[in-house]
Amino acid sequence: MIKIVAILLFCVILLEFLFSIVRKRCQGRLVGLLEEGDYGAYDGYCGKWVIKAAIPAYTAKVMKLNAAMQKNDHARIKETFQEIEGLNLTSQEKADISLRGFYYFLPKRDGKMCKKYAAGVRESSSDEAMKETVARFYDVLIEKKDGMLDALLAEMEGQTEFERYTNEYLVSEIYRNQGDMQQAQLYSGLSKQHKEAYLKAMSSMEFGKKARPKQ
Repeated sequence: MIKIVAILLFCVILLEFLFSIVRKRCQGRLVGLLEEGDYGAYDGYCGKWVIKAAIPAYTAKVMKLNAAMQKNDHARIKETFQEIEGLNLTSQEKADISLRGFYYFLPKRDGKMCKKYAAGVRESSSDEAMKETVARFYDVLIEKKDGMLDALLAEMEGQTEFERYTNEYLVSEIYRNQGDMQQAQLYSGLSKQHKEAYLKAMSSMEFGKKARPKQ
C-alpha cells in the first residue's frame, strides 16, 4: 500500500513538473506574439486546447490588455476590455478589471466608461477604502462635485505628507472646477511632490527588503 501511494505521489509530482514546463513555453509563445503585435495569431493560439488547459482565459486576456496598454493602442484596449467582460469572471476578477478600466478611462474623462467601471468596483470589490476612493475620483473628476472639499482638507490635517497626495490632487481638481487656478496649481504641485516622495520611500523600503541578508 505504501509503495502504491509513493508511486502515485511520484506521478503527480512528475505531471505537475511537465505541466509547468508546458505552461512556461505557452506563456513564452504568447508573449512573443504580443511583442510582434500579431493579435490575430495570439487569439488563435489562445483557442488551442493546450493553452486553455495551461493558462486561464482571464490571464491570457489580461496579458493581451497589458500589451495593448504598453503600445497605447486605444482601440485594442477597449476591445480587450470587452472581451474580458465577456468571460465568466469571479467577483475578484470583475473587481480587478473594473478598477483597471476605471483608472484607464478616468484621465480621458470618459464619463460613460468611468460610470460603468465605478459601478463594477462598487458591486464586486470587498475593499471599502478602494470603493470610497473610486467614488471620490468619479464625483470630482467626472461629476465635478465640490461638496467634499472641506472633508478632504480636514482629513489632510491628520495625514502624514506621504499620505496626502491623493487628497491634494482631488482638492486641486475641485479648485480647478471652481475656477480658482491659484489654489488648483498650489495643491497640484503639493500632490506631485508628496506622491514622488511616497513612491521613493516605498521603493527604498522594497529595496531594503530585497537587500537585507537572511538571518
